Amino acid sequence: MRTYRSAIRIIQTAALITLIIAVVGLIQLWRGEPEQVGGTGGGEPAAEGDLTSAPEQEGGDASVEPVNTKIVCFGDSFTLGYPGQAEDSWPAVLQTLIKVEVINKGATAQPSYKLLERFDADVLAEQPGRVIILAGNGDALDNNEGRSLEDYQRDMIALINKAEASHIKPILALPLPFPGVTERIAEYRAWLRSYAAEKNIMLLDFKPTLCGDGEQLLTQYAAPDNSKYPSKEGYAAIAAYAASVL
Repeated sequence: MRTYRSAIRIIQTAALITLIIAVVGLIQLWRGEPEQVGGTGGGEPAAEGDLTSAPEQEGGDASVEPVNTKIVCFGDSFTLGYPGQAEDSWPAVLQTLIKVEVINKGATAQPSYKLLERFDADVLAEQPGRVIILAGNGDALDNNEGRSLEDYQRDMIALINKAEASHIKPILALPLPFPGVTERIAEYRAWLRSYAAEKNIMLLDFKPTLCGDGEQLLTQYAAPDNSKYPSKEGYAAIAAYAASVL
């Protein structure tokens, strides 16, 4: 009998302890206190601002580089690297300087309307983060008469809009002086500079590097067989300038 009564007391005590634990748990839940799981250190909740609490950040960190840093250089003979070799073009040299992928999509005889025609195939298909557009010399020389400033403006704005619509950052490069069409090039350059400032678009100007204060390529940067275009050294100088800006 005594053994039976002892067993009853043990069962009652265990039931009472279980009931107390359940009541305490309900009280903590009602008060919003976090349940401690495991361990005996009595770990406290992470303090506000503690990195372990992993707060959600707004806007991201401005110092972090964009995921897609690929650049497409899109333009005419001056982008292609004419009359030199592809490996000596300024896009190729630029890639080695800034250590990101740079795609050369330059071609000869390229007014801005031809760039517009091949934009989807040569720029959008590459899915770059940025596109450097160099156009104007082909427009000034088109059909030996040159295109009007209004036509050039229309096509350049269309190129910029196509880039931005696809979340590609446009970067504009001013056309270089060219014998016989200096005045027309000057018109294009003046408008492009004004438009870039108005729309807050990054602008590259290779002229001071290649021409100094004049309107012709400096001797050390002109191709020996065709002084209208840069030499290997001239394109390297363009790349160094672009790398310092980008």
